[in-house]
Amino acid sequence: MRRVIEWREQAGWAAVGLVGTCSGAFQAFHTARVDRRVRSLAMINPLCFAWNSSYALELAVWKTYGAAKAGSGSCGAAGAAGAAPASHSFVTALRSLAGRAGKRVVRRGLEAAKSFLTALHPAGLLGRRPVERWMRQLCSRGVRVLMVTSEGDLSLEEIARHFGPDGRRLDSIKGVTRLSLPNADHTLTPGHARRMVIDGLIQHAGIAREGSAPVKAIRAGAAPAVAS
Repeated sequence: MRRVIEWREQAGWAAVGLVGTCSGAFQAFHTARVDRRVRSLAMINPLCFAWNSSYALELAVWKTYGAAKAGSGSCGAAGAAGAAPASHSFVTALRSLAGRAGKRVVRRGLEAAKSFLTALHPAGLLGRRPVERWMRQLCSRGVRVLMVTSEGDLSLEEIARHFGPDGRRLDSIKGVTRLSLPNADHTLTPGHARRMVIDGLIQHAGIAREGSAPVKAIRAGAAPAVAS
């Protein structure tokens, strides 16, 4: 990341803005922390601010789950090629329901583990809140931060983990703007979500564009209706 910034600087671009989604948001956040050439930062659905072993566990669990799902899917496809019994679809539906329920249980357990290990960190035990401190230091340098989250996304739990319920301490930091995307998933599949993010990034960069609405902190509970 820093080599790219140096390359841009040599090309004559003095001011740098970083945009990252999910793990890219983690990279952008920590690059901005250590490189004062970064003047603006946009984090989209960040699932991690500070790494600990629970995040490594989560990656391992979902990789294993993905591999198992792919394996069972190929077996199901092979079975469907033959003369499947009438009960096949019913059994498949039951397996799907059990899989979704199991996934929710695992996800809740992993989120609890992340919160527990974050609280056990020496800085957390002393009430120092390192992630909040890093964010305040960034903004005190004049870095403008745009925090984008999809409605119901796990990034909201990560923000609450470090900034309190609903991210209320994040809202108190001058220089942070929050944007909530209604009816959107983690990877911004719906077109309206991508358009909202693009408009938000353009305005965050201070570029005026005809027909774009001002960026405001939009709460998920009071999100406007969006035409598909």
